[in-house]
Amino acid sequence: MKKRLVSLAIILILLVGLAPAQAQEGDNYLVCGNLPEADCAILLASAMASDDVTSADMSFTMDLTLSGIAAVAAMFGASPDEAPAGDISFTVDGGGPFMLDTAAVPPMKGSFEFTFSGTDGSSREEGSIGVVILDGIIYVRDENGQWEGMTFEDLLESDPATASMLEGLLGGEPSELPEGALNPQDLMGGNTAELLEAAGLGPEVLDLVKTPGFITVTRLNDIEMMGQKMYVFETRLDTTPLFNSPDFQAFLNQALTAATSEDEDMAGMAMMVPMLLSSTTINLTATQMIGAADMIQHGLTVNLVATLDLGTMMAASGGQSQGQPQMPPLVLDVNVEILLDKVNQPFTITAPAGATMVKSS
Repeated sequence: MKKRLVSLAIILILLVGLAPAQAQEGDNYLVCGNLPEADCAILLASAMASDDVTSADMSFTMDLTLSGIAAVAAMFGASPDEAPAGDISFTVDGGGPFMLDTAAVPPMKGSFEFTFSGTDGSSREEGSIGVVILDGIIYVRDENGQWEGMTFEDLLESDPATASMLEGLLGGEPSELPEGALNPQDLMGGNTAELLEAAGLGPEVLDLVKTPGFITVTRLNDIEMMGQKMYVFETRLDTTPLFNSPDFQAFLNQALTAATSEDEDMAGMAMMVPMLLSSTTINLTATQMIGAADMIQHGLTVNLVATLDLGTMMAASGGQSQGQPQMPPLVLDVNVEILLDKVNQPFTITAPAGATMVKSS
């Protein structure tokens, strides 16, 4: 079951991370920031070119670390048996060829090999996993080298929580992507104003998105990779300038006032929101590598560091006694790298020989 869940997580990442972007006219601040027009044109052209990607050989790496969880659990009274003994970490490395197949669910076919290792803070697990996606069937190789096949629908039924997350992510059933600006395929190249409008947010939120220092897009030096020159762009997101801006504070106060006026039970939660935001920092850096010859995005690296300073939050709320040890911050650090080579070349994906079909239990 664990390997099925690992394979489902990989599928989720592929569905979102490999979805082609759609370039649109209008306000492209989320894509370009304050880049010069010529540099912005490269990003928009790449979004359009990437829509024509139908196959590639992918390499994928992800590592995740959640630190501070052990001390926080102990401070909240978790017993030694309940609390993790250390940080939580997880690493996945591998890849393989894939081909988009819009007639199937999930809308792709591919053959992937991954190695993984990780710890829940107490025990460590590592191994390898083979995943083949073909004609709506997910094949997974077990610990004994035997292949089992399960339809995508049955795989989701075997893990209702993940199925619910996927439904929320896609805005409906897995086979029913939302139309318009919120379609996951359109997010990266989408018109900023249209994205916000589709999410039910007004033009004042667009002004907040443009808070100086919140989103910064920079063109870096060109590099050579995969036999061609690559244009390199870096997008940085830092929530600190946004959370500290007077306009955001006014927007937040207005939203909280409206919420508490409609529901008095929200008052206590509303008081916690400013403290939570003041104790939270989120920094995200995404680097795109775009081929100068074909304008296709061949590489993407993402680093996310999110910190929740519980000590500061508890002190501000009066929840930490004087002399009590300072509660350490919770820190989530995620690094992802996706590289695409042999783009739009033909690949042959076949079902594993001797695979046994199983149903969800």
